[in-house]
Amino acid sequence: MSTNPELRDQAQPERLRIAPGFFSENTDRNAEGRWKTGDRVRFKNGLAEKLGGWLSANLTGATRHGVPRSMHEWVSHDGETWIAIGTSEKLYLLNRDVLYDITPVRKTTNPMANDPFAVVSGQTLVTVTDNSHGAQAGDFVRFSGATAGGGITIDGEYKIVEVLTANTYTINHSAPATSTDATTGGNAVVARYDINIGAVSNTTSTGYGTGPYGEGTYGTPRADTAGDIFVALRVWSLKNFGEDLIASPTGGAIYRWDKTNGATTRAVVIADAPPTNRYVLLSASGGRIICLGAYDPVAAANDPLNIIAGAEESLTEFEVIDESSDVYTERVSQGSTLVGGLVTRGGILIWTDTAVYMLVSDPTEIYRLVDISSENPFVGPNAAVDVNGVAYGMARNKFMKWDGVYSELPCDVWGYVFDNANEDTPGINTGQLAKVVAWHNEKFSEVWWFYPPRGEEENARAVVYNTDERFWFHLTLSRTATLKVGPTYRLPLAMDANAVLYGHEQGTTDNGAAMNEFIESFDMQLGEGENLLHFRKFVPDMKRLVGTMLLVLRTKKRPEDLTYEEKSYTFGPTDVVLDIRAKGRQVAVQFSTSEASSNWRMGTPTLYAQPDAQR
Repeated sequence: MSTNPELRDQAQPERLRIAPGFFSENTDRNAEGRWKTGDRVRFKNGLAEKLGGWLSANLTGATRHGVPRSMHEWVSHDGETWIAIGTSEKLYLLNRDVLYDITPVRKTTNPMANDPFAVVSGQTLVTVTDNSHGAQAGDFVRFSGATAGGGITIDGEYKIVEVLTANTYTINHSAPATSTDATTGGNAVVARYDINIGAVSNTTSTGYGTGPYGEGTYGTPRADTAGDIFVALRVWSLKNFGEDLIASPTGGAIYRWDKTNGATTRAVVIADAPPTNRYVLLSASGGRIICLGAYDPVAAANDPLNIIAGAEESLTEFEVIDESSDVYTERVSQGSTLVGGLVTRGGILIWTDTAVYMLVSDPTEIYRLVDISSENPFVGPNAAVDVNGVAYGMARNKFMKWDGVYSELPCDVWGYVFDNANEDTPGINTGQLAKVVAWHNEKFSEVWWFYPPRGEEENARAVVYNTDERFWFHLTLSRTATLKVGPTYRLPLAMDANAVLYGHEQGTTDNGAAMNEFIESFDMQLGEGENLLHFRKFVPDMKRLVGTMLLVLRTKKRPEDLTYEEKSYTFGPTDVVLDIRAKGRQVAVQFSTSEASSNWRMGTPTLYAQPDAQR
């Protein structure tokens, strides 16, 4: 510190006016007046504050299996609220905090052949014989009616461990057999198989079940070839048709859960609907089921580019019979597969893997297909969300908006999300883009995109755009399925990869733990001239502060310096002025808390600095 009396009392106030949102598109020095980075903070009316907390819901009922990919909420005619949850392995209903398994049944064997189980003393592994079972490893089967054998009774739901042949597979019982019995279970055993589980990630398959039927020996994995089969991860299309649920897994049939049959009943296939679909949604009226990538009944083949809109208020009419038919069919011309659709301003926005279209109502043709863009489609079925008639979505290397014009949404944190060539940025896993989930947090005018960062398989980060104030920020958070505020919990909801349901915007914690939020500015050049600045005082300006906040001053003497000098200070709600000692020409400020109970909203703090004799 200078001892020159002429400099000692020249400390001048420098208010830290920093624009809301994060910015990652420039150097530290050239982005002065912006926040550089942070985690679990947001901005409201221009001011930084701690992100709202979240707590897990205490659910009972069915055991949760698989990674959630889709959620849908609605109210039935009797006022009951329902949330449908589609995972990679199951389909569930949530009602009054009770979870019900409504996964469709693929096959029922009633009864199985006599004594279908083989057990070995001391082992939990059970071999099951059921001819032409059609199961795959990981599928679920439920047995009933068995008698005891080997000291155990095979009853209830099991997950298939390994498929041995077309007629046999293994399961694990909860307890080991006490004796060996090659044939046991009795002659009245019933087996009910859920639909085959879906892929948890986009994969390339060369193993069991790939290639033309009958090629090679049954049960032998196919050799690795250039013609590997791409297997798409399972994402459920979930909508309510009146008070009933319409559900369709990627590449699968359309199923209906009938409310009148109760929550303990399973969804059943809609026999007249296309047997394969890439994505399913409803018309703006809610009365017409629209199938994207639907099976073509004329060609009798799967067609990933085919659109079929069923008749209004019908679960049975999906084919054009004559000119008076109320069914619409069309085949898009661009891309290799339809990916998703969204009801928004002007019609239904649909996208393939290469193009974007709009289904527009037509008085004579039911719908008319309009080309919107031959590039920059959204990356997945859940990667876009409608906000008051404007669609916001993530494309492969940018964000896009539809408000009557399909245009790029300028992004202040583009490099943080999309720059995979820079080791200093998290980037995005381009092999798992179909997992991207868009979420509208209406209270704060925010659109969130959860995405898997480079090197990770599941969503672990989120990038957020404020649609009112037009700024961006990002955070670390693992969520794979989301819901906006609805009637069940009256909170924005989200689930993680472990199928834990969280109610957001409540409290200040990460499910009871500290959020460890922080925010850091770019370098600021305070004062004028070539003299070093001696920072003497810091005056907090907090609209709200509960707990203790850590202030870190990071200073440099020269812009080209590779390292900062750091000084740390703490302050609480009653602190008016902090005495500080730091020196430099540029300064960056970082604020953080590590207490679960902390809560804060920042105003415009002030640094007092004076020229120092050193240069």
